[in-house]
Amino acid sequence: MSEPLPAPPLVSKRDVVFGVCLTNRQGRIGDLAITAALGWAPGLRVGFTVTDGVIVVAADEEGSRVLDHRCYLWLPTVVRRAIGVYQPARVLLAGLPSEQRLIIHPMVMLERLTAPVHAAIVGGTE
Repeated sequence: MSEPLPAPPLVSKRDVVFGVCLTNRQGRIGDLAITAALGWAPGLRVGFTVTDGVIVVAADEEGSRVLDHRCYLWLPTVVRRAIGVYQPARVLLAGLPSEQRLIIHPMVMLERLTAPVHAAIVGGTE
């Protein structure tokens, strides 16, 4: 007789769409599911702010970058470096459709957030 399956995880009530992508040497990122959820289209001009170790991207008529024909976005070097992304690296993307924002997290932040859960599962310290 097999063990019963655990209860399914709770469904998030937040309005958020997640993705992970690899930045290239020029800082290009893209996730079509996120840009679609945000309602963003090619030619949209965006601006950047850095706060709490993440990059916040928002539509901005005076913004320094434009989504290309594939809805890819190039992150300025100074912005990538501000969150510790120096080489091509994976980043966690969080699209917030109701806020019309894209939040870009360095993977080290995801590591910090998940360390307590992983430690609890396998035992030991964080």
